[in-house]
Amino acid sequence: MSWIHLDDLCRLLIEALEEPQWQGVFNAVAPNPVTNKDFTETLASVLHRPLVLPKVPEFGLKLVMGEMSELVLASQRVSAEKILKHGFVFEFPHLKPALESFYSSEE
Repeated sequence: MSWIHLDDLCRLLIEALEEPQWQGVFNAVAPNPVTNKDFTETLASVLHRPLVLPKVPEFGLKLVMGEMSELVLASQRVSAEKILKHGFVFEFPHLKPALESFYSSEE
C-alpha cells in the first residue's frame, strides 16, 4: 500500500509548482510501500497498543461488501521513481518514523 507523509507531500507540491522541470504526472507516494498488515502492525507499535488482526477470508469480504471488496482486496504498484529521478529527497521515506512524527508523545 502506498503512503506519503504530509510534510513530504506539501514539500513535493511546492517544488512541483515552483520548478519548471516538473512537467507531467507524478505519483505522490513515499518510496517504500508497505502491506496493509505491515502498516497496521507499525501503527499499533507506534501507538503502543495491542494488535488484534482477525483473519477474514476473501469470500467473506466479497459476501459482505460485494463489489466494494475490490477496494480492500486489490493492490496497485505505485512508484516514486519519477520523483526520485527529479532529485526530490523525502524527509520520511520509511513508515515508522513518519508515523512516530505524528503519534509519538514527547515526555
